[in-house]
Amino acid sequence: MGVKGLQAYVEQCCREALVNVNLNQLARQYRNQHGRQPVLVIDGMALLRKFYNPGIPWVYGGEWLELFERIQAFLETLKNADIKPVFIFDGVVEQSKRATWLDRRKKERRLVSQVFEHIKRTGRHPEKRHYHIPPCISGCMNKALKVLGAEVSRSSIEADKEIFQYYKQHQCFGVLSHDSDFLIYDVDNYFASETLDFKTLHVKMYNKQVLCRHLGISRQLLPLLACILGNDTISPNSLTRFHHWVTGIPRDGRLKFQTTVPCCADFLASHGTNQLSERLIYDVEGQAFRFPGMQGVFQQVIHDYTSTDEYVPSQPHRQEAAVQSAKHKDYVHPQSIKGRELLQAKNGPLSRHQEILEVIIKKKSHGFVKKVLRCAETDCNMSFEDDSDRNMPSAALVLRPIRQRVYGVLFGVGSGTDPSEDKAEAGSNSGTRLVVGVNAVNEYYAYAGYSLKDPDVVAATPLDLSGGTPSLEDIWVKSEDETLHLRQQAVLSCLHCNIDETLLLETLPRRYLALCCLVHYFVKNGPDTMMRECDVDAFIAQAVCIGLHTARSIWNLRVPRVDSRGVHMATIFMRGLSTFWEANAACADPFKMEDSLPWQCFDGKLFHIKYIMAQEGATVGALCQDNAQALEEFLLLKKCITMGTRMEKKSAQP
Repeated sequence: MGVKGLQAYVEQCCREALVNVNLNQLARQYRNQHGRQPVLVIDGMALLRKFYNPGIPWVYGGEWLELFERIQAFLETLKNADIKPVFIFDGVVEQSKRATWLDRRKKERRLVSQVFEHIKRTGRHPEKRHYHIPPCISGCMNKALKVLGAEVSRSSIEADKEIFQYYKQHQCFGVLSHDSDFLIYDVDNYFASETLDFKTLHVKMYNKQVLCRHLGISRQLLPLLACILGNDTISPNSLTRFHHWVTGIPRDGRLKFQTTVPCCADFLASHGTNQLSERLIYDVEGQAFRFPGMQGVFQQVIHDYTSTDEYVPSQPHRQEAAVQSAKHKDYVHPQSIKGRELLQAKNGPLSRHQEILEVIIKKKSHGFVKKVLRCAETDCNMSFEDDSDRNMPSAALVLRPIRQRVYGVLFGVGSGTDPSEDKAEAGSNSGTRLVVGVNAVNEYYAYAGYSLKDPDVVAATPLDLSGGTPSLEDIWVKSEDETLHLRQQAVLSCLHCNIDETLLLETLPRRYLALCCLVHYFVKNGPDTMMRECDVDAFIAQAVCIGLHTARSIWNLRVPRVDSRGVHMATIFMRGLSTFWEANAACADPFKMEDSLPWQCFDGKLFHIKYIMAQEGATVGALCQDNAQALEEFLLLKKCITMGTRMEKKSAQP
């Protein structure tokens, strides 16, 4: 959201503050003036909808080869302009912004419900007004950028803060984003990402001097303006009474940004100063809230907007919980006597994790790993899942056993230095005490029937390896070559994989590794109604046929109809692929990034076509497009995937 109404106000009521510029020309001027290569800090999340716009089929699970080629072309354009891009993606949801995050997920759930209603009613691809980015697009874009050699990171704090800090500390050329918070931060060149032309690098730039002149306040007062308008930290709803008072609109009247923004600016100007002082902040806060419960929040928000201090990770958040049921609802509060005693007993193992965290940070590990160790909290946005289909599980729940083992790796549950008091599996009725940050994690994963209001407390579980869960020292500190096989085994254990290792790691082409493990997991661990044999055939067929296509040829393919179950199935797979990346990252990446690139093993549109063909009884030969190599790889994959499952057969016939 950023600052309530400010972006829209500039775009509609202060258009003179939006200036047409060309990044190539500005970069050349910057290079001549400063004598160094211009660095453009890019808000990765702001470009998701630019790279994957509503014109690309978005409901099938993702057109990843198309996305890859678009990113490749953009990076080449920046390279020709001698502009170094640095991409920063959201890595955490700060507690002060959790309420805003929850509101967005509720809106997404309503939108997803409308999408499925449309599909079931018409059998057609939803219209652009229903547009929702495909699942896991952030991770796919992240992978594409890294493969192409770009500098990419996940934020350790709120992304806009980290982008601002990077911009100031590295004296960067500018920021490319679509977040009105950058109208508040001290950023000279803030470019509107939604206006960027990828080919010509024409873009609109915000001129803050013009904006401030229009509003009648100084740049120093912009952080205070953000406070009284409301943002992701200060809920605009808490300021409704003030907004009615400052605009003169009756309480039953509708507030509009066209009025609220200039009236709030006039209110600040009426104080007769252009300087931001503690006294002014105190006075304005008192007038805005008129009750004591929010005292001090303005000071904190303004500090967030103006501070350029580097983030120093704190000890992981810890919360003690006594598990009395599989739902983990009965907590022992961390500040209770029992809670304090238990936390004191755990401080040693936690400090050890903090030391390992420093090693992980130096190795630029996956943001998920750092988030679990720092915050013991994970979350996931809404997916294309049909909540009304009782035969299809939510990705959040069907993949939870994998995540639990990943948490077990990161917290050493089941290792020689197990910090938990009881190694019992989650959901047992043994009275296991869970400590969030020691042997459990707070999860905000959307699924049917879960409000997201309070986190699910999810237990970390041990791996089923003969030597137990490897220690973090073995995984992260020892020689990579020395522990490669151990780390590979750890990943496969996280995935509950029973496939013969020789077949999986030596015979099967590596580009199929992730797909093979995931579909095997779904067959073995998911409900029987989730994965039918024709579904397995569809996943395998699209994987072995991707190499027979280009992005253009896939674009030209025609999908006969849209099937709601196929959409749901593709979503579960993509969430599974993201979970595979997390498991691999937790075990220090024993499998190369190239082993699980989405555009090498999955295409949503191609899958949907194969899904319908398989459902209608197409032969294996037809599914493989009568290609001999594709058929050979199909049979090998089918053998691996069904090994040790209800679908296993002595031989597979085409």
